[in-house]
Amino acid sequence: SPTTLHLVFIVGVCTVLLGASMMLVQNDIKKTLGFSTMGQMGYMIMECGLGAFALAIFHLIAHGFFKATLFLASGSIIQAARHEPKFPPTSGHRPTRLPTTLTWTTGLSVTLLMPLFILLVAHGVLDVPLRDDHGAVIFLFFGWVTASQAIFSLYRLQAVASWKVAGAMIATLFFIGFVYLWAGESFTHFLYPEPGVADGFFEAAAFPPQVFDALIIMSTLVVLFGWLIIYTTARGQKILNPHWVLSIRQTGWVLLINRCYVDGLYKKLGSALLRLAEKVAYRY
Repeated sequence: SPTTLHLVFIVGVCTVLLGASMMLVQNDIKKTLGFSTMGQMGYMIMECGLGAFALAIFHLIAHGFFKATLFLASGSIIQAARHEPKFPPTSGHRPTRLPTTLTWTTGLSVTLLMPLFILLVAHGVLDVPLRDDHGAVIFLFFGWVTASQAIFSLYRLQAVASWKVAGAMIATLFFIGFVYLWAGESFTHFLYPEPGVADGFFEAAAFPPQVFDALIIMSTLVVLFGWLIIYTTARGQKILNPHWVLSIRQTGWVLLINRCYVDGLYKKLGSALLRLAEKVAYRY
C-alpha cells in the first residue's frame, strides 16, 4: 500500500541521515566503513520505499562485494599509514589553497548545472514524466549526489594524480552506471515477469503533490544556502553566527560521537523487556 511504502521510505531516510552523520565524526577507519555501510543500507531501504525492490537487491549484492574489499584492504592501509587505526592529522601537512575560478566553476557545475542537465535529459530525451513519476526524480537525485562526489574527488586529485588516473575514474564511473542500470532492469524482469507489476509499485510509492513540491523547494534552498556559506567564508566574511548556533553544533557533535545514545537506549529497553518477561514467567 502507499502508506507502507512511504513509511519504509521515511525509515530509510532516517537511517541514511544517522549513518552518514555518525560517519563524519569518526576517526577510526573501520568505524567509518561501518557507519558508511549503515548509510548504504538506508539507501537500500529508501529504494524499497520507492518501489524499486529489484534495484535494492542489486544494490545489496554490489555493495557487499565493494565493502568487503574495503574492509579486507583496510588492515594493510592502517599498517602502512600508522601503527594505530586513526586517520593521520592533515592540518599541518596540507597546504592551504585559496578558491580559484576552477573551484567555483566546478562547484557551480556540480550543484546547479548538473541537476538541470539530468532533469532536461530525463524529461526531453528519455520522455520521463518527472511531475508524475516521483521515484524517477529521487533516483536522479541519487545519481546527482554520486556524480558530484566523483567530480569533487577528481578535483582533489588534480595536484597528486595524473590525467590517466582521472580518465580511469571517469571511465569506471560510466561503466558502473551502465551496469547498474542494466542489472536493475534485469532484476526487475526476473522478479516481476508479468508486465505492469513493477509500474504498480512505482505508482503506489508516489508522494502527494504538496509533499513532493515541498521536498523540491527544501532541496533548492539547502543548495542555495550552502553556496552562500561557502562564498562568504572563502572571502573571509562572517555570516550571522550567534552563540546558540555554535552550541547546537557542539551538542550535535557530542550526540553523534556517542551514536545518539542508541546503544544505551537499546540496553535499557532490553533490560526492561527481560524483567517483564521474568515477571510474566514467574506468575504463569
